[in-house]
Amino acid sequence: MTINDPGQKTISLKLYGSTSGTVINVQSQYVVDVREPQRPSLGIAVTEPKTGDTGGVTVSNPVVGATRQVNVTVANGNTEPLRNVQLRLDGDADIKNSRRISASIASGDQTSHTYRVKFFRSGQQSLNATLTYDTPSGKTRTVSQVDTVNVDAATSDVTLDVSNQIRNDSSVILTELHQFGNVELEDVQIRAVNDGSTVARVPISNVPGDGSRNVALDDNDIPAGNITIVATFTAGTDRQTIQQSLRYSKYSPAPTSAIALTDVGITRSGGTLTIEGEAANVGTAQVNSVLISAANTDAVTPVWPTKEYFIDNIDSNEFETFEATVNASSNLDQIPIQVEYTINGQRVSSTLPVDIGTIESQSDSNQEGGSPLQQSVSS
Repeated sequence: MTINDPGQKTISLKLYGSTSGTVINVQSQYVVDVREPQRPSLGIAVTEPKTGDTGGVTVSNPVVGATRQVNVTVANGNTEPLRNVQLRLDGDADIKNSRRISASIASGDQTSHTYRVKFFRSGQQSLNATLTYDTPSGKTRTVSQVDTVNVDAATSDVTLDVSNQIRNDSSVILTELHQFGNVELEDVQIRAVNDGSTVARVPISNVPGDGSRNVALDDNDIPAGNITIVATFTAGTDRQTIQQSLRYSKYSPAPTSAIALTDVGITRSGGTLTIEGEAANVGTAQVNSVLISAANTDAVTPVWPTKEYFIDNIDSNEFETFEATVNASSNLDQIPIQVEYTINGQRVSSTLPVDIGTIESQSDSNQEGGSPLQQSVSS
C-alpha cells in the first residue's frame, strides 16, 4: 500500500474465513504516523580567503575579479546514511575543482567542502549546488539548491605613507600601505630607492580591501639623504606601483659631553692675537672645570694676559664666553684651541681648530663668564 499524505492514519485489517462450517470475521484497527521523507540539506556561504593574519569572515558582497571561498555544507537529517555522495558547484563564476566526492555521510552528520570562486560580472550572480547520493535501498537521488550572490564592482584606492622614525636607538623608515577600495592587494613588495638603485627590499602580506599593512625598513644600507619608497602590488588583474619620497636622516644620539666653539672672532693688539667666542655644551650632561687655551705648537705660543681661561661649569645646552691670547706665525690659516673639562670624574681633552679669517685691530677687552689664570712672577 502507498500513503501519499503525511500525518496520523488509521489502517483497518479485516480477516474473513471459515473452518468446519464456521464463518470467521475479524477486524482490527491500527494508527500509523506517516512522515515526509527526509532528504539532505545544503548550505552555501561565501567567505573571504584566509591570507596573512586575516581570518575567514562572511561577506555579503564579493568583488569582481577577487577570489572568494565558497563553503558548501551537506547535512544528513535522514535516519539512513548517504552513500556514494557527489557534490558539484556550478554558477556564474570561475570555480576551481567544482566536483567533490565523499564515500558516505552517516545519519545526523554533516560535511563541508570549500571551493575557490572568482566572479567576472557585478550584480546578482547565481551559485547552484547539486548533491547526488545513493540510499541504502540502492536508489539514486538528487538534491539541488540555488543561491544568489550580490557581487560588487572592483574599486582600488591605494595610498602610501612614509616617515622617518627612531626605534631601539636606530633610524627606520616606517611605511603604511592602505587600500581604501574593496580589491585585495597581492604580491606586495616595498623597496627603498636611492639615486636609481634599490638599497632595501621587503615583501609584505596581502592587503585586504579596506585594510592596511605596516612595515619598517631599517637596513643599514639605506644612506642618509633623499630616499624614494616604492610599493608594487597586484590589484585584481593589474600590476601597479605607487611611491613616496622623504628626506632620510640617520639616528645620531647626542653625546654625553661635547664642547663646540661658536661665534669666534680674532682681533690683533700689537703683536698679540686675541681669540674670543663662546664655549657651548652640546652634550647631555654638565661639564665642570673647563680650561680653554691655545695649543702650544711650533707656530702658536699662548701668551699673557690670557694664556689659559677657566670656567667653573657649563650646563647642557648652555654656553659661556672665553678668551685666549697667542703669538702666531703670519702664514697660519687656523689656530688650534685646546679644551679640557671634567665629567663623571674623568678628565676629557680635545683640540678644536679655529679659522683665522679676517683679523681686526682693537684694544684689549674683558670677558664675562670666566677669568684668565694669572701666573706669579718673581723678580
